[in-house]
Amino acid sequence: MTVTLTIVIKGQALGNGIKVYKNNILQKDVTLQQTFTFNAGDTFTVSSHAGSGMKFEGYCGNMPTGTQGQYQWECMQETPCTVDIQGVTNCITQSVSPEMSGSITVGAYFGMKSSPCSSFGDIFLDGYIGPLDIDAINMYVAGTIDLTADQLYRADVNGDGIVDLTDASLISQYITGKISTFPACSLVHLTSITISPSSMSVEVGMSQQLTAACTDASGNVTCPTLLWTSDTDSIATVDSSGKVTGILQGTANIAAKYGNITSNSVPITVITPALTLITVYPSVPTIAIGYIQQFSAVCIDQIQNIIDCPLLTWSVSNPDQGSITSTGLFTAIGSSGTVTVSARSGDITGSATVTLTSEVGYIFISSNPLGAEIFIDSVDQNITTPMMITSSGVHNYELRLNNFKKETGTFDASLSPIVIIYKTLTKLSTGCQSFASSPTKAEIFIDDKDTTFKTPKPICNLPLGNHTFRLDGIFTIPGPKSSCVLFDSIPKGAKIFIDRTDTGKATPYKICNIIPGNHMFSLRGTITITK
Repeated sequence: MTVTLTIVIKGQALGNGIKVYKNNILQKDVTLQQTFTFNAGDTFTVSSHAGSGMKFEGYCGNMPTGTQGQYQWECMQETPCTVDIQGVTNCITQSVSPEMSGSITVGAYFGMKSSPCSSFGDIFLDGYIGPLDIDAINMYVAGTIDLTADQLYRADVNGDGIVDLTDASLISQYITGKISTFPACSLVHLTSITISPSSMSVEVGMSQQLTAACTDASGNVTCPTLLWTSDTDSIATVDSSGKVTGILQGTANIAAKYGNITSNSVPITVITPALTLITVYPSVPTIAIGYIQQFSAVCIDQIQNIIDCPLLTWSVSNPDQGSITSTGLFTAIGSSGTVTVSARSGDITGSATVTLTSEVGYIFISSNPLGAEIFIDSVDQNITTPMMITSSGVHNYELRLNNFKKETGTFDASLSPIVIIYKTLTKLSTGCQSFASSPTKAEIFIDDKDTTFKTPKPICNLPLGNHTFRLDGIFTIPGPKSSCVLFDSIPKGAKIFIDRTDTGKATPYKICNIIPGNHMFSLRGTITITK
């Protein structure tokens, strides 16, 4: 009688040259599954040439395919290993007995194990880690198959966020007993990721930042390195830090993912900047009849960003009192009084009220050193020394320059056709402060202004008094396990922030359990500069 045997090879044996013999004659290599026909009385042999020490666990008979069996076949050297078969459930003799009918399945398993944690390695969730999982990674890396996001999460057994041949090697080591767990098992396992804000508008060509908050089973944690994605890159893109850039007008959805945990989806509306406000400068000038004044305009869009002004149409309310060119150059004519200067684009108009006078004076303001900001009656004129301005009447002025004492005074524009104000600024007493950090190469901010220097660095010309400082940088935990970092600073006692979160600690302090990946740090404190 004829008996059909289907040989199913799984486990580490798959890649090690499993061979089938009938009556001691080699039939062929078995790659994954092969069907053979035997006659009653034939002998049946399965062999592996994988080297000494190879063990197989398998089953005979009608056990379901994929079920780990109870039998163990052992090849201690590179010689054929005989599998004895009789009936449908026993592995006793070398003969295929006449009592057998239909087909039976022989499975050969080597090192099939369940996942050590969170189904890592068990890509197909069949309950076991084996060669099918290794092959899946190899084929994914080769580009011959695609894996779902959840499958990629389970395949990333070293927890670096990338599925590659390293993961296949770790699975092989695990099922052969060389390692007992995966690096991913020691990483943080999130329960939720929440992105804020919940929606956002961004202009074409502009960028805005999204932030993520993460939780695990015990509560809030510092987010590991997340995988940020946009469902429509042609509309809006997002980088690895969550910074969104508008590409084309429309709507896209941004989400962040870590393992099999996905955040809320944030709708991003990308808009084309639209002019909503025009502000004309100077806004309330006094101009002598017969003289000129250059006007300018600042244009604001629908989300309060300054944008390039479109072509503007300039006009005056009373042509008998003034004229203006297409570039905003105004000439005062006629008699004393007021006139409105306007800049228009479409339905949007901005204006300034001009006072015309025959008694206006010219005030030339300069300083040593140059570049001092000019304030008139406590209002910033958005100009710096040296500068000629027109005015009438009596006014207070201030000259302000960093690291110099503020100079103040009063002028009367009616005293002379030209009033000259020249001030030698007095340099403030200053001091120096050294800044250093661990980790190093942190950007140095003083009073929230970027000094453009990085630690370690002494900085001088700091005005006497109290100042805030901030040392901002990036550090990397290489993995695969969480690690500790010593944070220190000069000056000491700075508050320690990691990924924008206050740790509640101050330098010097070693902080542990920081997960692998790139992280931002900020060391913040105050200093007092004295003579």
